[in-house]
Amino acid sequence: MYCFSSQFNGKSAANFNATILALTRTFVTIMSKYALKLDRLALLYTEIDALDRFDHPHVIKCLAFYNQDQSKAPVMVLELAAGGDLFRLIDDSKLIPIRKVERLFYQILSAMSHIHHRRIVHRDLKPENILLDANHDNIKVTDFGLAEIQTSKGELMGDVVGTYDYMCPEMWKQDCYTSKADMFSVGCILYELELSTRAFDGTTTGNLIEG
Repeated sequence: MYCFSSQFNGKSAANFNATILALTRTFVTIMSKYALKLDRLALLYTEIDALDRFDHPHVIKCLAFYNQDQSKAPVMVLELAAGGDLFRLIDDSKLIPIRKVERLFYQILSAMSHIHHRRIVHRDLKPENILLDANHDNIKVTDFGLAEIQTSKGELMGDVVGTYDYMCPEMWKQDCYTSKADMFSVGCILYELELSTRAFDGTTTGNLIEG
């Protein structure tokens, strides 16, 4: 049983901070009927499938998933990362201390090594999809709805998905790409961590695509 403490709505779900009676703090997502009409359920299943393959301190854990009653919205229970996301930390900080940048970046690299070892390609890695604990000392990679679950190492992909500001050139040129696309995103995130500004923005990315 869950005791809900706060609610904030996303584009396709109602999100809650909650506490299980065993006193484990969690994050609960309840998909909206509107989202289901937009066929977002497939993305949710992809995320659940990906999360089931991970066991790493810097990758978000799925604690439970409820979808037995087809008349009700699916519910996903994740571990709680109470410190917001990396985007907010960067936006609120004029300059993040270099030691903190090194620590957070090492954790991102460790998480991505684990994710790729499990043959998952995230494909939408960005500061908004990297959560933080309450002290902003530890990260959790999250949001695997656009992930690709591969059957073999080095498998080529061709779908253009994700966020342009963090998208590798091969992707926005609609060429084939591999899991290394995630590492391009990681490089963009490092740039942003160190300089508190994006490596590419909507304008410059548009110019790159046109060129």
